[in-house]
Amino acid sequence: MSDRWFRDAFVHAMIGMALVDLDGRWLAVNPAFPALLGYTEAELLAAPFRSFLELNERDDDLTTLDRLRDSGEERAYTLEQRSFHKDGRILWLLYSIALVRDAAGAPAYFITQAQDITAHKAAEEAQAAVQAQFARSNLALQEYASIAAHDLQEPLRKIQAFGDRLRLRHGAALGADGEDYLTRMQGAAARMQRLISDLLALSRISATAQTFEPVDLNVIAVEVLRDLEVRLEETGGRVTIGALPIIEADPTQIRQLLQNLLGNALKFHRPGQPPVVQLHATTRPAGLARFGSDRLDYGHCELVVTDEGIGFDARYGERIFGVFQRLHGRSEYEGTGIGLAICRTITERHGGTIVATSAPGQGATFTISLPMRQVNPGVTQHDS
Repeated sequence: MSDRWFRDAFVHAMIGMALVDLDGRWLAVNPAFPALLGYTEAELLAAPFRSFLELNERDDDLTTLDRLRDSGEERAYTLEQRSFHKDGRILWLLYSIALVRDAAGAPAYFITQAQDITAHKAAEEAQAAVQAQFARSNLALQEYASIAAHDLQEPLRKIQAFGDRLRLRHGAALGADGEDYLTRMQGAAARMQRLISDLLALSRISATAQTFEPVDLNVIAVEVLRDLEVRLEETGGRVTIGALPIIEADPTQIRQLLQNLLGNALKFHRPGQPPVVQLHATTRPAGLARFGSDRLDYGHCELVVTDEGIGFDARYGERIFGVFQRLHGRSEYEGTGIGLAICRTITERHGGTIVATSAPGQGATFTISLPMRQVNPGVTQHDS
């Protein structure tokens, strides 16, 4: 009864199945196997198993069969091989090969399964080609951006420098209107310089990214506070930082992320009221990923930045992460409208998310969820 059940399963299997002797010759095939290659069963059995493999793949196959036979491995061995179809096409087949022993425990024959993965391989190759083209385009864009930025910033520096000379040497002759025009001109040049710098920073996030490494967020936060000392003194602000974890990340980009978020929180304070900002973190241990997935993750940390500033309407909670998106006039608060776009890009490159919640006059909260460990280091992940 048991032998009949196995025979029926062998014959009626939807995937190709075959028995191959220790020398690589067919012993038996099910109907799906010759159909896979476009041959009749008789035509298939008349030729060695290896003859259906592309020439430059045969050595690998011989090595595989010999390794299984000589080592006596019990597990199935899986490999992708190119095989000939009868009409001359080359197919990609996914083989699963296992060694079967006789009653005495000696190697007897191989049992093989085969599935056509040609379409899958074609999709992989197409994706690889697109990624390679994207990488080339991205490199060209970076080179263009660097050259353009240099060419654009040079005349801006001259505007600033000659403006300073004009004020120093002929300031008295300018009059009130002339001084006002000069100040506006230099202010516009300075804003253009900041805009170019921010655009370059945004474009370089992926192109100049470092590999992920263990990063102590406590150390990064202290460094960021040192950089914000002048703003803290000017505003009389205060930043409270709780205990932060160590995560796998790009240290330069994480520093940029925290600097933008803390800098924004200090900038958008209420008039006449010193800003109060808090940064704290919670961690979620490793386990099943969110949204009902059965995939394991390595845990996440949530960084939360809260302030008591002017806040914003909740309906703009998504819009503020766009490039050049400003909710306030340039005369009220400085900036180019790119900082939060940089924060989102950095967060997504690390496989995380960033969400903003707020209400007018009630401060703002930015919540950043980041993986504790990176599953595919250096690769942007959007499914965490």
